[in-house]
Parts: sequence; C-alpha cells; structure tokens
Amino acid sequence: MALRSGFFAFRICIVALAIYFAARRNDLIAWPAVADGRAFFKPYMVIVLPAIATQMSTPVANYLLTIVMAPFGDDAVAAWAVVGRLTVVVFGGVFALSGAIGGIFGQNFGESQMARVRSTYCNARIFCLIYALVAWLLLYLTTPYVIWAFA
Repeated sequence: MALRSGFFAFRICIVALAIYFAARRNDLIAWPAVADGRAFFKPYMVIVLPAIATQMSTPVANYLLTIVMAPFGDDAVAAWAVVGRLTVVVFGGVFALSGAIGGIFGQNFGESQMARVRSTYCNARIFCLIYALVAWLLLYLTTPYVIWAFA
C-alpha cells in the first residue's frame, strides 16, 4: 500500500512541476478572453437554444395543463394522463416522420436538388394531414371503448 501511495504522490509532484513550468516559467497558460469565448460559443448557441426550447416545450406544456386540470379532481388529471399517452401512441407516425425524412432532405439539399426537397416537404405535409385525419377518426369512433378500457 505504501508503494502505491508513494507512486500517487510522485504523480502529483510531476503534475505540479508541469503546471509550474508551463504557467510560471514559460508563460504558456493564459486565461481565455471573454470575446474569444463568445466567438467560440455563438455558432453553437444558435443551434442549441432552439433545440433546448423544442425539447422543453412538451414537458412544460404537460406541466401547465396538469395545473389547469388539477382543480377538476383526480379523475380529470387521470384522464389528462391517458390523453397524453394516447396522443404519443396514436400520432407516433407523425412524430417519426421528421426523423424519417431528415436524411432525404439532407441528401437532396446537399445535391442542390431543391425540387426534390420541395416535393418531399409537400408529400410529408399530405402524409401528416391524411394520417391525422385517420387517427382522429379512429379515436372518435373508439372513444367509448377507450373510456371503458381506462375506466
């Protein structure tokens, strides 16, 4: 055990000497400038902030709607929970569409095939409309069975 602790102490001494020579003696370490940090992070923040807002919108909306439903009692909150789960299941095709066509968009955009990009977008909108109408109709027709299943 003593050998290990000595080896560990040796490593700490080597790191301390390396930092001393790099920072003090050779002046190789400097604090980053605030302007450099801003310039570095700005392109990332343009992408990151909207992505964070997108990912946070659903939980925040669920939180707010649960607050709205709470005064109506436990049954209303339970019904809201069922609706929240059914929405994800029933409209999963619409949610998956963005991931499915992303590669198609990227490939055609990279090849400057804007007609194909527009066609893909138009077809995706038509798919979403038809899918949503069919899902809505199925949910409407099965409402009594859903109420019975979840009591």
